[in-house]
Amino acid sequence: MFRNSSFSKLLILVIVLGIAAKFISFLLLPESAYNDAIYHLNLIKEVVAQQTFSLNTDVPPPLFHAASAALFSFSGLAFDSFAIKLFPLVLLFLQLIFGFLLMRKIFPENPLPGFAFLVIYPWLTRFGGINYPEALAVVGVMATLLLLLKMREQKNSNPLYAFALAVSISVISLSKLNGTILVPVFFLAALYVLWKNNNSAKSIVTFAVIAILLSSFWFGLNFIKFGQFDQHLKGDVTNFGEGTGFSLQSIASNLQGYYLYFFDFPAEAAFSSVSFLAGIAPVIPAVIFAIVVLPLFALLLFGAKKLFEKDKFLALLIFSAILLAFIPIVQRTAYYRLIIPAVPLLAILFGFGFNAVKGHFRTIALVSLVLFAAYSFAYTSYSAYQFNNALSPNDLLYEKISELPNDAKVLISANRSRDVEFFAGRTSMGADTGTPEFLVSNPADFYNAAKKAGITDIAVVCYKDPFNKEMLQKLEQQNKISVLFSKDCSKLYEVN
Repeated sequence: MFRNSSFSKLLILVIVLGIAAKFISFLLLPESAYNDAIYHLNLIKEVVAQQTFSLNTDVPPPLFHAASAALFSFSGLAFDSFAIKLFPLVLLFLQLIFGFLLMRKIFPENPLPGFAFLVIYPWLTRFGGINYPEALAVVGVMATLLLLLKMREQKNSNPLYAFALAVSISVISLSKLNGTILVPVFFLAALYVLWKNNNSAKSIVTFAVIAILLSSFWFGLNFIKFGQFDQHLKGDVTNFGEGTGFSLQSIASNLQGYYLYFFDFPAEAAFSSVSFLAGIAPVIPAVIFAIVVLPLFALLLFGAKKLFEKDKFLALLIFSAILLAFIPIVQRTAYYRLIIPAVPLLAILFGFGFNAVKGHFRTIALVSLVLFAAYSFAYTSYSAYQFNNALSPNDLLYEKISELPNDAKVLISANRSRDVEFFAGRTSMGADTGTPEFLVSNPADFYNAAKKAGITDIAVVCYKDPFNKEMLQKLEQQNKISVLFSKDCSKLYEVN
């Protein structure tokens, strides 16, 4: 199955680097590094406490939260730093297993290139080891593709395959909206495969009913309760107005971003004074990076051509799904985190492209892949390490906040407000540009705003803290606030 060549050895090296980066990121990256992970953990915690989903608010597709909550409920584990990583770990292993099986199914003679692209793609690595529902969507996409390909080989396949396919499509639908948007493609592909394989009309209708009911029931409940299928649809999927990324001006002015961020080059803000990239001019690294990944981009395009020539059904499925995946990405202007459910589809295109090229271009492509793997490993691992160093000092701060009275209201950086709710179990209020009254340098103005908002305590964090330190010192000297806790760069003040 694998050729004993230097090419294969380098591809295996790329895979090892990719898997190592995934586990380093998994072990080091705090859940609070990316704010939405804490949002999802708070939902999971609420489900465990109530043993049901609250229908008082419009919550996102619930399968990730329900599955994780079930793990906590049946195991009796507490919501500590170890236990909250278990479900992402399960999904990480499933991604690797299904990913390899999928690539071996499509490329029986050489699955390594496609699998290598899958495991080194930085967007999936950075968000695949924490509590992000996209990790479940990826598993659903790969399981659905495997089932479709298996069923295509069989005439009148076992009805259990059709049922499993309906379930796997529902997993995609109920994991995350940027997965849900792919469901029409997989649903129509499944109907075509069942029809083409001479399954009975009864079997096809049964599959369709099960898939539609399982995939849509949650959105139906939301519509009945709130008059909309999901609160995020307009913001992430269905809004194509001029104020979105779909305007021609926005697309034209961000072409370089669409190219660079596709391969997860750091955003311009990452080169600011609060990042480990601080002080580096982004232009030269961006140009070098763009040149290094150009062969990979060319292979994706070439792979699309080769796939269409070899398997038009699979090509149309993948092209359509990727096109749909780009709707929320463009809507939010090159917001490539939302491409994660479609990463296995990109890996398939890459596999077709790499396996088709010969000679010097294959050598160039392999060098590009190795360099990209080195970048992915360094970027994802070091950023996880940096986040760990920056955010771990907050652990003792949250422990102290948890000792405050139950009716305490803590003012903290908006990016950390969800942390207070999850780790400390206390009410918080976030300070950012949306609350300019807390970003002032005048002590009297700040104090009056805090009292008016009912703030009882103020938490200062080590990473991207918004408060003026001199102003807080003056308030402390005036005995208007008192230090309850101080450790390194984190502090907790009581408002007197």
